[in-house]
Amino acid sequence: MASTLHIVGFDGAPIPSKIVREGRRWIVQTNRAESGRIAISWPVDGRGETLLISGTLRPQSQPYLLLNELARGTLNRLRNQVSLWQEGGLSLTTDTLDCIAEATSALSAAIIGNSDNDVHAQRALSCALHAMDRASRTFVQRVLPIRNEQPNLPRVVMSVRGDASRTDWPFIATSWDIAGAPREPSGGTQPPILVGPLVDASKDGLAQPLRELKTFEERRTTIVNQVRETLQPLPHCVQMVHVISGLNGTGHRWLSYPQQLQLTIDLMELMEDICPGSETMVSLDAPWAERLAWSVGGNSPLAIADALLRRGLNISTLGLDVNLDYWPDGSLPRDPLQWLDLVDVWAQLGLPLVLNICAPNGRPQPEILLDEVRAGARGSLSDKQLSQLLEVAIPLVAARPAVAGICWTQRNDGDDPRYPGGGLFTERGEPKSLFPFWQSWRRMIIDGSL
Repeated sequence: MASTLHIVGFDGAPIPSKIVREGRRWIVQTNRAESGRIAISWPVDGRGETLLISGTLRPQSQPYLLLNELARGTLNRLRNQVSLWQEGGLSLTTDTLDCIAEATSALSAAIIGNSDNDVHAQRALSCALHAMDRASRTFVQRVLPIRNEQPNLPRVVMSVRGDASRTDWPFIATSWDIAGAPREPSGGTQPPILVGPLVDASKDGLAQPLRELKTFEERRTTIVNQVRETLQPLPHCVQMVHVISGLNGTGHRWLSYPQQLQLTIDLMELMEDICPGSETMVSLDAPWAERLAWSVGGNSPLAIADALLRRGLNISTLGLDVNLDYWPDGSLPRDPLQWLDLVDVWAQLGLPLVLNICAPNGRPQPEILLDEVRAGARGSLSDKQLSQLLEVAIPLVAARPAVAGICWTQRNDGDDPRYPGGGLFTERGEPKSLFPFWQSWRRMIIDGSL
């Protein structure tokens, strides 16, 4: 758990931290003498491990009671969000209000009680998260149909990458319709296609031959030439090009942060030259900026996107790459309101958003194999817990006008070895247990079958 512990600032971005254990205490050290919120992945009954966030804490030598503060922060976020929804006219069920009252009572007992403080705090957490699920479902039932009826907003796209009927692409492709109305391509009835990413800028995303090149200039020239050859000419049925993925604010040995920016600019200028007016997507890794918690320097993914947009690049859509329940090279499971906050923060940039998601599923869980741990698969959630989380989180973010699409990034296990078990199908193409849930979420969002 200590490997997930970090501090989040007032802007929601992690603050670089050092964790020291002394007996039964964790001491969090930062280079800032200011208040913050503790974030840590913690087991919750029925939900598995979930990244929880405390209320605001000031630096002090006297220890805080961790569970009390996690419960206080979780309940505070819930009550604030519920208050906003109620002010907007949303009526919550009696069961939801009862859960909030029970969580409040349990937190009070944890704070003022003389014994069993952790038991009361854990109950407050469970009740608050349960109420969060119920309130989110009520919000979706009320708001998603209204969102879908807006004539100026396209329906949310639900796609699986690599699921296009064409198999002769030199890059990953998926059936896609970001505009909400299929365009008839020349020479057939092929639905619109999203291709890419043409380049994966993340640490292990670059192909081995590119890593073996000695200088960035060699990599840059090779990548640009390969992309130019691939995209010329661009087929008519391609509606959007996912130009580059895996951008992050920390960089790595093959692509530093400035080099990532430069390569993105090169590719976007190339797109404008070869395919002027084409819709384009740039996606960013670890959109909650988790990597900043343990890096020396670096920029948040939000700051990267802002820097690119200020250059006037023709970016049509921003993608958020959420490799869920992988650690440390992914994102930890979070409650629905943290997903909502993520979308609302990114919506400030004014572009449509696409969530590119994958998560380990279809394995005996929570027990996982040692080699999968070494490969980066945390796998802390069972299939049931994963489906329960996404059943609430996916429709909730889809109800937001800024979200244009949700894409599962692995069709088959093994499509991306960095994220084992992340496909909706086995390597033999057999559907896994999560696939029927994906289909039901798709019907819920696209067809309105709430």
